[in-house]
Amino acid sequence: ISSGFVAAGVFCAVLAARLHGRSRYMFAASFMILAGLYLLLSASGVIAFPFLRSWPVLSVFTGLSLIPAGYHRYRSFRSRYVVPALAFTILGAVLLVFSFRLVPFSFRRFILDWWPLLLVLSGVLLTLVSLGSRDSGAGGAGS
Repeated sequence: ISSGFVAAGVFCAVLAARLHGRSRYMFAASFMILAGLYLLLSASGVIAFPFLRSWPVLSVFTGLSLIPAGYHRYRSFRSRYVVPALAFTILGAVLLVFSFRLVPFSFRRFILDWWPLLLVLSGVLLTLVSLGSRDSGAGGAGS
């Protein structure tokens, strides 16, 4: 299965290279290659955590896959892709902390105690994305 993910990722990368401006293929390629490598490392025993505990890596992979997709589309780093990429990566990292029980309190307790700060951070994130989409010009919609 893991080699299938990597092969599908390479195929999507070739499609992205041939079809200029198709960032969704680059996103799919990056995501599948990362997921395939994760599955390969997990199957070989290098990663000793079960998927039920390490599922937040999918959010990290999503964030990491947005960066090459945005660069492939615009030939530069744009906040339209970088800000959501950072958000997905940070979300995955936070969920991994709770999934591996590295903190002495639950995710529910964290949300109940820190929801105002999370609301402010969400507003800042939306503002940054909005400001970034103004910089990308009129042709920036869709992919």
